[in-house]
Amino acid sequence: MATDKGPEILDCWKQIADFLRRGVRTAQRWERTEGLPVHRHQHMKRGSVYAVPSELAEWLKARRLGPRIQPKVSPNGVSMQSFDQLRMLTARQVALTSDLKRLLASNADIGAELKQRKLPVRLP
Repeated sequence: MATDKGPEILDCWKQIADFLRRGVRTAQRWERTEGLPVHRHQHMKRGSVYAVPSELAEWLKARRLGPRIQPKVSPNGVSMQSFDQLRMLTARQVALTSDLKRLLASNADIGAELKQRKLPVRLP
């Protein structure tokens, strides 16, 4: 349903792009790289896109408020920040795995020593 100000919902990329006064591919890129607020109706195989004009207007207004840091993006559209976070998490996982192996080995040695001494093992 439309109002005198325009449609309440933009229900395809063409309408969204027209609202933004840009091309469809630009609007799609802005969704991927800059957080353009679009939504999807989920269907069996794919989702259909829609957007709320007031959300797009707010996004445009916030985008124009001054200089912003351009997110680094890989050729496939994935944020480089995501890759940096993944690298950091992978390094942390490797360190934790190493610590866990060391603790397990230490606990095995302690368990073996307790068995040799025939001391009862009390669990907390």
